[in-house]
Amino acid sequence: MKHIVIIAAFFSLAILSVGENLVKSENWKFNRPAQTVRQADGVFRMTAPDDKTDLRLLQTITLDRKEIVPIRFGATFRTVSGNQYSRVEDTYGLLMNLRYTDGTSTNYISVGATPGKQDWESIARTYIPKRPVAKAEIY
Repeated sequence: MKHIVIIAAFFSLAILSVGENLVKSENWKFNRPAQTVRQADGVFRMTAPDDKTDLRLLQTITLDRKEIVPIRFGATFRTVSGNQYSRVEDTYGLLMNLRYTDGTSTNYISVGATPGKQDWESIARTYIPKRPVAKAEIY
């Protein structure tokens, strides 16, 4: 059984005030059949019934930008069990899909956890999109 705890995710634009987070805690959508519980302190505890079930939270953020602006995204989380991977591409992390204002998209922009780590970890990445962004999905 896989477990993961996500304490906070963030998504911000370079033009915003430092620390301004566009992720809203009440807007997360959860996948099934994973069991997701939001604890009193705001931490999400996710449990998968087996090793083949993805653990995923999803949020869509509307930006409707007119210009290209760097995006910073990341999360702080802890893997309780699992993450016996040897490559960062295979481990837990955060993914972002971008839909540009012209209708095209870029998918699977990622930042991953340290392979094998099972303690609290903060991961982050700054990405400069190719075009102005209409919407972003993070999961």
